[in-house]
Amino acid sequence: MSTVEASSINARTIPRLIAIVILICSLLLIIQGFFFTEKKEVNINKSVLLKEFRGIGMIFIFIGYGFIIDKLGFTISSLLLCTSCLLFYKVKNWKYYAVTCAVVFIVYFVFANALNVNLP
Repeated sequence: MSTVEASSINARTIPRLIAIVILICSLLLIIQGFFFTEKKEVNINKSVLLKEFRGIGMIFIFIGYGFIIDKLGFTISSLLLCTSCLLFYKVKNWKYYAVTCAVVFIVYFVFANALNVNLP
């Protein structure tokens, strides 16, 4: 059974609007980076390379999250994402792990119960 949405605002409106705003902001930042920032010489040392590799590592973690969310569901894959991000940056304080796990469960509860949205 399918439902026909007659209004112009539907479930895709807000995510599409957010994606458009993100795209516009990204393009503005790229233009700003090329034309309006002062060019200065950068010495590449070990700490600069380490920061770049950490960024690339985070990209791979998020790509992995995209692949496992359909298989494991929102809750388990989000818990794995939060834990792996904290482990990646070698966070040792257990409170950070507790807070991120609590946020995952709160987000799930809000979407599932308050908004009646089925998460994967």
